[in-house]
Amino acid sequence: MRAQGGALYLRAPGATSGVENTTFADNEVLAGFCSGAAFDGGSTDGDSLPLRNVTIVGTRIASGGGAVSADGPLALGHVLIADNTAAGAEASCVDVGEAVSTGHNLLPEGGSCTFADPALDDLITAGPMVGALADNGGPTRTVEPASGSPAVDGGAASCPGIDGAPLTVDQRGEAREDAACDIGALER
Repeated sequence: MRAQGGALYLRAPGATSGVENTTFADNEVLAGFCSGAAFDGGSTDGDSLPLRNVTIVGTRIASGGGAVSADGPLALGHVLIADNTAAGAEASCVDVGEAVSTGHNLLPEGGSCTFADPALDDLITAGPMVGALADNGGPTRTVEPASGSPAVDGGAASCPGIDGAPLTVDQRGEAREDAACDIGALER
C-alpha cells in the first residue's frame, strides 16, 4: 500500500475514535511517512487515539513508526507490538508526539517503544512468542500467542475497553474468562 496508514488512516480533528480487539498484521507502506498499521493525523487538539487489546505484528514502512504513528497523544493498553520494521533511524514501534501507557503492553526491546509515563506492568521482551496471521476461529484472521508467551495471562484481571467497561470477548468473539486477560486481540 502507498499511503500514510497501512491499515487505518484517521484524519478528523476533534473526532472521537479508538481501536479495540483488533489485529493489524503484515501491513506495508512503501512510500510516504507514517505507519504500517495505523495513523491518526487528527488528534493534535489534545485528544488521544486509544488502542485497547490490539495486536500489531509484521508491519513494514519506509519512514515513520513501524507500528503506529500519530500527530497527537496516543494511549496504549493491553497492546501487543512485535516484529515491525521501519527503514532509516525512525522508530520500529511508535512515532508520536506523546505515547501514554494505560498498562499491560507487550513491547519489543530496543528503545523504539517508549512512553511519556510508562506503566510498571508493561512487558519489554526480545521474544514475544506469537504465531503467524492465521485462521484461529472467528470471522477474521488473528495472531495467536504461543504457549508460554508473556502475552498469555499478561494483562489485568479484567480487560478494560476504550469506555472502561471490561471486554468480555476477544476479536474472534471467544470469551475472555481467564484469571488474567491476555495481551493483544486474542485470548488464548
